[in-house]
Amino acid sequence: MDTSVKSKKLTDTDFKDNFNENSIIPWTEWKDTELNNEKWSIPQNGEDGLFLDTELTPMPLSLEPYEWIRPHFLKDLTEPLTVYTITKEYPDLIKRNKHLLHSEFIRWFISSLINLQYCGQNGLEVSGESNNFIWNGRKEKWQGWMHVYSNNKAGHGVSHRPIFNPNGKYIVRLYFLGCWRRIVVDDFIPVDKDGNPLLPTTGNGFELWPLLLAKALLKIASLTWSHRREIVDFNPVSCFTGWICLSLNVVHLSPRDKWEFLVKYAEHFEWKQEGTNSENVTLVEEDEKKSRKKGKRNQRGVKGLQLPDKPRPITLFLDLEDMKEVTPETVPGLSPCWSHLVHVVQSRDLPLDPKDIKEPLPKWKEYRWINWAIDRGLLDPVEYFVPIRYLKIVSSLRECKEGVFLRKNLNSFINEFLEETTKNQEVLSPEKKEKEETIDEISFWCDFNKMASYVNVVHLFYKPEYFGYTLRMSDSFLLDDQKNIILLPKKQKKDSRKGSRKSVPSDMVHDDSVEFMDTYAWPRTMKSSRNEPLYFFCDSVEEKFLLINFSTMEERLPLNIVSKGEEASDSVLIRSLSEDRSYLVVERHSWFFRPTESRALISISTSGTKSSVLELEPGRHLLRIYCRSESRCFISILSDTIFYVGDRLTIQPLMSTESARTDVLVKHISNSLAKAFFSFGSKDYSLNLKAFYHSYMPDLTNVSKKKDRATFKQIHDYFIEELFNSIKKIFPSEQLREILFSLKVFFLNPRIGLEHSKTPSILRVFQENGKSTSIENDSNESICEMIWINYDQAATIIQAFFKAVMVKQYKRRHNSNHKDHSKILTNLLMIVELFDHSKSESLASILLRNVIQRNKNFNEAYPCSKDFQYVLQIQECKGTLLNVKPDQWIPITRLIVNAQENETIFGTIQLFTNLTSYNLRLYNNETGREMWRVINNVAPSNYRHTTVGYTLFAYGYDNNQRSEDTEWILYFITMKGQPMFYQLADKEPISLNTKIPVLIIEETSNIYIPNSTNLISKWIVNIVRDSLLSFKLTTSFKLVQMKLRIIDQKDNVLLEIEGGFVLCVPVVYLKLEKENVNMENSRTTYYIEVFVLHDSWPLAETEWSLVLEAKTKNRNDLIRTKSSNIKIQKSDIIRTKRNSKQVVDQRLDSPFWKFQTVIDANSGVEIIQDRRREQEILSLKESWWKDDPERLQRGKELREAFLDTYSIRSISSMNLEEEISIEMNKRMGRRKIRESEIHKRLTLTESIVTKFLKYPRSRSFELPVLDLSKFQKIEEEMEISRIRSSSERKILTEQRYADVSDFFLTYDNFLQRLDDWSYEQLRKYKKLWNDLEENISQRKAQLEKVYETRQAYISSIKLLDTPKKWTSLLSNKTEDIFFICDPVKLITTVLRSSRVIQLYTCSRLISFGEKKKTRKGITMMGPFFVIKCQRKGR
Repeated sequence: MDTSVKSKKLTDTDFKDNFNENSIIPWTEWKDTELNNEKWSIPQNGEDGLFLDTELTPMPLSLEPYEWIRPHFLKDLTEPLTVYTITKEYPDLIKRNKHLLHSEFIRWFISSLINLQYCGQNGLEVSGESNNFIWNGRKEKWQGWMHVYSNNKAGHGVSHRPIFNPNGKYIVRLYFLGCWRRIVVDDFIPVDKDGNPLLPTTGNGFELWPLLLAKALLKIASLTWSHRREIVDFNPVSCFTGWICLSLNVVHLSPRDKWEFLVKYAEHFEWKQEGTNSENVTLVEEDEKKSRKKGKRNQRGVKGLQLPDKPRPITLFLDLEDMKEVTPETVPGLSPCWSHLVHVVQSRDLPLDPKDIKEPLPKWKEYRWINWAIDRGLLDPVEYFVPIRYLKIVSSLRECKEGVFLRKNLNSFINEFLEETTKNQEVLSPEKKEKEETIDEISFWCDFNKMASYVNVVHLFYKPEYFGYTLRMSDSFLLDDQKNIILLPKKQKKDSRKGSRKSVPSDMVHDDSVEFMDTYAWPRTMKSSRNEPLYFFCDSVEEKFLLINFSTMEERLPLNIVSKGEEASDSVLIRSLSEDRSYLVVERHSWFFRPTESRALISISTSGTKSSVLELEPGRHLLRIYCRSESRCFISILSDTIFYVGDRLTIQPLMSTESARTDVLVKHISNSLAKAFFSFGSKDYSLNLKAFYHSYMPDLTNVSKKKDRATFKQIHDYFIEELFNSIKKIFPSEQLREILFSLKVFFLNPRIGLEHSKTPSILRVFQENGKSTSIENDSNESICEMIWINYDQAATIIQAFFKAVMVKQYKRRHNSNHKDHSKILTNLLMIVELFDHSKSESLASILLRNVIQRNKNFNEAYPCSKDFQYVLQIQECKGTLLNVKPDQWIPITRLIVNAQENETIFGTIQLFTNLTSYNLRLYNNETGREMWRVINNVAPSNYRHTTVGYTLFAYGYDNNQRSEDTEWILYFITMKGQPMFYQLADKEPISLNTKIPVLIIEETSNIYIPNSTNLISKWIVNIVRDSLLSFKLTTSFKLVQMKLRIIDQKDNVLLEIEGGFVLCVPVVYLKLEKENVNMENSRTTYYIEVFVLHDSWPLAETEWSLVLEAKTKNRNDLIRTKSSNIKIQKSDIIRTKRNSKQVVDQRLDSPFWKFQTVIDANSGVEIIQDRRREQEILSLKESWWKDDPERLQRGKELREAFLDTYSIRSISSMNLEEEISIEMNKRMGRRKIRESEIHKRLTLTESIVTKFLKYPRSRSFELPVLDLSKFQKIEEEMEISRIRSSSERKILTEQRYADVSDFFLTYDNFLQRLDDWSYEQLRKYKKLWNDLEENISQRKAQLEKVYETRQAYISSIKLLDTPKKWTSLLSNKTEDIFFICDPVKLITTVLRSSRVIQLYTCSRLISFGEKKKTRKGITMMGPFFVIKCQRKGR
């Protein structure tokens, strides 16, 4: 089974290396211990006797080297070579490298070093620390040479001081694919024709660390670059620090949105408070820095861009567009410059000096005066209307003129040339102790309003240690080592009540090192369709922020440096390999519902390293992770909330508990109910009862009060009803009466327990209470005998009175001194135990789920209802297959499941096993159809109750070469609270205690003998009761096409399938005939037949000889392997006599077939091969031999005598063989086309052997050709040799006359039928024409009637124009009146008249006409109403 991986705190993990020599990653993980044992003086494998790096160091196309030289051959060396120098100044990386700035890689390399030097003035926090790597530079200022090692040590407390190595061997430490890597380089330097190095150097020219660092970084950068870009899905900052880079493209954003985004993540400038120094510039407070690192969220968002909110990044970089062609006034202080990385230090939206704040203009100046002042130059509009947006940045290529130096003061820059000429630059040896320095600021304020259009990409860098939980997955680890990894789960931390499964993730511990690991060994075949994806599961009440980093390494060619010409071609070849990109897709998933549209949340496609963020709403989430990588890949998932990643077998059990949101609500309901019941009879009763009512009510703040009140009342009624129904199922009937009465007393509600569909009288409630409760009522308080009225006719007021009387009785029992109080309290405490969250699942969970599911409108009111589909109800069933052998068909299990009566199950069934391949099939026994399945599992479907249930059959194959025991697990998955699967026989739910049926495999095999009917074999199946069978037929020839058919005694075809050399029938449900059900020793017979289709099973000569030998020697007795009748234990369900099977496989030679049948033990099913026809032939021959015993011997003698007489005697065996071959070629010529088609389908090994559909006869004798020409009669010769007689001619004439007469008669009949058909068609068309004319006349009459009615409508409008006319007309009429009027005038005049409404009622309204929609509403086109008004009686 697969092993799952859970998120762990990064501080508790050690990312251990497990790479082997076959790994395609050439750089192993960094280990301080290996560096301390490094031998720097070897190897000396170069032509000059020094170290030579055999790994190719590719160069970008923009930097084509002329040659590679050792560093001591560099020109203009003023000092001896050294790895680094400690000076008062930071090294200048621009002065000597301006000829390299056209290279994108060089610009990014220099920018990253200078920006990190600024960030690490007081030390730099890097990621990836472990027992293998200890970072000692946390309190030292960071410099690039800290990544270069030579003749020095590493580890805790060791000062890093690399020394020049004369052998030319150096080691560089860079972060790649999830850990720090060890990259070995030599000191060969590429130069151009003029001898200038093509890699960056410092200002003094004799320091080697930039050259060595760039060479190592080129090995990683070359994995992703293309012909157009040198930086693709790669960032040097991540290689130097181990931070995760999140790159966001902001080209599509407006300058305002860009500013709001940068302000959100950059430190903000603030003024000094009064009483501080006179300086105006300051950084943010220290607590703001801490809050930024801890990840406090900022609610500010940017329109059009999905932005992460937490935790905050550790630093912020900008990728600027190329500005070398623009003027200095475009972006003052920055342009012109090349495209490069810029570090953002601060942002400000206010002046540096508070005194520079402009007072707002008076209101009267905001109109005409402001235009007048601008025209005359009295007012600068920029100061008042352009917002202040400045960024404090660090740029290594500002103004593209000079290098950026970190120096103590301005005088050092003025004296730069003097220092160079006099060689008085102060240089300290590596052995000297570094002096503390004070570094001036090299950052400057830049106007963002001018540089906004040149900002393309924003790079946010996150430190993984700032996240609470992290998970690392990779496929770069040995599978053999993973087998030594065991799971040691910690004790789960549970809350005080059951239902909360907030468990601490398990730790994966290595046997020998006892160190934590958080890796996951993915199979190399992730792109295979049968390889399942991984699943991500999280559940919490807060929002979730995920940072997902995906890194991959495309395969490289292990090429060595040979010559200058080969180096360029090798680099180009490696770049072409990076075109194949890997991808990672994260999408929403559900075990039950298929998405109607794409649910992809994250899609990362890269050939290097990319990151993305994902924010999830509160609640339970299930995501599916797909990954495709042709080579090595590494994935990091970081979050502040706990999560789990694994396969289906691991994730699904985790989802069987209630969700976090539901769990919180259930706890609140349970605690509120317990407090309310405990306060029965106390002064806190009303307060706790009110709190209990509010505990299960949703938040309906956006709902109107009227609807809010109705919804609350409905929820309350449902909850009390579900409470009673649940209690009714738990307590016995004799105890239920007292429990019910106690609930009525507590809630002061006499209607509890009554059906809502009826509204019984309150007096009936009195009678029910008097009969149901066993608690003694006071004689003075009993009023049932006082009621003598007919309660069915009681009025509402009287009902309310009696209800008040009963509530008053209930209130008396709330008194602790009442004799029934203690017993009622005891009953209530029994209910409280059902809601105890610590002992078992709280009853509140079931109540809440049932209440929400009763009304779909409640789903919006309860957000936790979205989690219901992710709360699983798993019925588990498992077993073990013992001694599974390779290349064997293995029936795993077969069950008959069903749903309970009047229930429908909606669920899925899944199988887990370690077999190489397996299938799970489910059939409806009532219809015989297979249920839908996805690959090898049953798809979610509805299963209604049937009389014969559903048959589940699982089988598989195993290709392992050793025999071993294999476990299997079946999951019957439904949503919690839904109906479950039951076993048909026992009618018990499926569980671990389910009795698995014992299966027996009966196996028959034989040699295939071709015949005229193409029948392979036929079997007889006898059953004594309804039975289930499974079949599998296998043949030795893999290109055969077969048809299997199952028929009954009446030759009715029950099943017919076609297939290849393997035919598998998973389930066949054979029923006992009805007339045989009540008979003793009843039996029903079925037949199974298998045929070869399209002559698709030819045989080779050796196979034909085996077939003939079987016929001659009567070897047609079937070879049969049958399991024993011994009862097999649950774990030994499928054990059979496999030793005998192996013997069978050894004795069987091609062509053969093997028929396997899976039946239930003690089912009484009998399967035998149908050999009735063979027995008839054999009995016939035996009767011949019995009548004439010498018949066989005499026949043999006659055959030999015939062959001796007529056979052709050959002179030599050579001539005989030649004649036989010639004759065979003639006979096989007629089947050449058919055999050629068959040979095309054969495999390479099989096509070598020639196969025949008929036996190729080759004998040591040959009979002469039978000449039948002398017995043939040619009709032409007979007519010429003999003249017909007169009688013959007469007969021939009469015969011809009869033929002609018959032809004319047939032709006349044809013409008669043609006339009849034509007459029938005419009659049909005439009838249709008459019907059409009749319809036209009817429509014409209707139109005329409508026209008359319209005329009446027009006249009515003229007569009835005012309400007075309508009123007088209606008031003078005593009989019914019909009006035809315009609807608008009728409504506005008549119906608004109070007199008309008092006297008449409109009893019928009929409208005619067409409706036409307009902008103002609906206009009636030619409308009129016919209204009938009746006189009200007084």
